[in-house]
Parts: sequence; C-alpha cells; structure tokens
Amino acid sequence: MRVQLLFEGGPWANRLLDAEITRAPEILAPDDEQPGVYRRIEEKPGSQIVVYEWSPDGSEDARRTFLARVHAQTKMSVRFALEVFGAASAFVLAIVTLFWRDWIEVMFRIDPDAGSGALEWVVVSACAAISIGLAFVARRQWCRIRMAA
Repeated sequence: MRVQLLFEGGPWANRLLDAEITRAPEILAPDDEQPGVYRRIEEKPGSQIVVYEWSPDGSEDARRTFLARVHAQTKMSVRFALEVFGAASAFVLAIVTLFWRDWIEVMFRIDPDAGSGALEWVVVSACAAISIGLAFVARRQWCRIRMAA
C-alpha cells in the first residue's frame, strides 16, 4: 500500500514522505545523532496519510527498543537469505546429479561406487531432502519476518 508519512515537529518538521508499507510502525527514529523519536498519532484505515509527532522527552528507551527491533529483523532477514540460498543450491545440485550421473567421477577422477550409480542416487536423495528441509525452515523464517513487521 502506498501511503504518505507526515512528520510534525522535530528534525523532519512538516516533511511529507511517500512510502510503500503494509503497516506504519509505531515509532520512527530519525538518526543516532538526534535524541527523540516520532510516534505515530494518527493512522486511519484506508487513509493515505499517516501522521507522526515528535517526542523528544523520555524517548531514549523507545528509540533503543526500535533499534533493537530493527537489528533483530535484519538478523532474521540474513538468516532467511542464507536458508533460501542453501535450499536453491541443494536443489540445483540434485537436478545436476539427476541428469549428469557421472559428474562425481569426472570432477574428482575417482569411482567410489565402481560404476553402479548408487552414490549418485544417495547424492540426489540427500540434496533433495536438504533442499526441502531448508525450504520449510525458510518459510517459517519468512512468516516470522512478516509477523515482526
């Protein structure tokens, strides 16, 4: 949803910013240099404008809470990206092994299964299982990220 954020007072006084958000956050900290935060005071359902008011007093705890939440969301996002990358890599390796069965022998110049193809089936099965497992973990992480936002 495209909305406009209106800031009253403080360092961003009377600034109107366009934003693409699903839900306006309760507080916004302008930067680390400024003590204080903007608190959401008005958000009407269906409205295109969300109003924030500057709150310099007693806001250090709120700012710390906000920064801790941002740090946690960043950490969750990095974890999600790693899980998706791992799932995609395992899937690609399973597909490659499924269609090019002797890549292990060609790449490493060894024949661990004496030409029976058993090792390749183990690699396909293991990579498919890892890919499916990481996909489920990434989905759970994605749900956590959406709930935290």
